[in-house]
Amino acid sequence: MTKSASRSLALALLVLVPLAVALPAISTLLGWREDVKQRLELANQALAKYGDQAGRVAALKETLSALASSADDDRYLIAGATDALASAALQTHAKQLVEAGGGNIQSLQILPAKAEATLSRIGVRVQFTARSEDLQRIVYSIETTAPLLTIDALEIRQERLSAGASGMDGQHGGNLVVQLEVSGFRRAEQAL
Repeated sequence: MTKSASRSLALALLVLVPLAVALPAISTLLGWREDVKQRLELANQALAKYGDQAGRVAALKETLSALASSADDDRYLIAGATDALASAALQTHAKQLVEAGGGNIQSLQILPAKAEATLSRIGVRVQFTARSEDLQRIVYSIETTAPLLTIDALEIRQERLSAGASGMDGQHGGNLVVQLEVSGFRRAEQAL
C-alpha cells in the first residue's frame, strides 16, 4: 500500500470509526428528540385542558359565591327576632293574603315552632270562607310571595246555609270553608 493510500485509509478510518461509534448515539438522540416532541405536545394538550378546567373552577366559584350570598338573603325568611314575633308576623301576612284574595277570615291559630337545623319552622292554621275562584288566587299568592311559605295541610268543604237563610234545610251555599296550615322559616337564635 502506498503512503497516500495508507493516509487516505487512515483518514477514512479516522472519520468512519467515530461516525460509526456516534451513529447509535445520534440515532438515540434523534429518538429522544422525537419522544420529547411527543411529550411536549401531550403537555400542551393537558395544559389547554387544565386551562379550561381553571376557567370552569372560576365560574363555579362565582356561582358558589352567589349562592352563598343568596343563602344569607333574608327576604325569603319570616322576619322576627323570636319565634313569637315571627309567628305574629306570619299570622298578619297570612291574614292579608287571604283577605286580598277575597276570603273572609273565620279564625287564625299560631302553631308551635319547630327547630330545623339553623332555622325555625313557623306555622299558622287559618280558617276562612271563599269562593272557589278566590281560593285559587289565595293559594297562588301564599305559594308565590316572599317570604317563602308552604301549605302543609289543606281541608276544603262546602259551606252549609242555615235553614232560615235558604228556606230549605241543609242546602249548600256558594262558598267554601277552607282550613289550611301555612308555614315558613326564620333564622333560629344563635347560641351564645
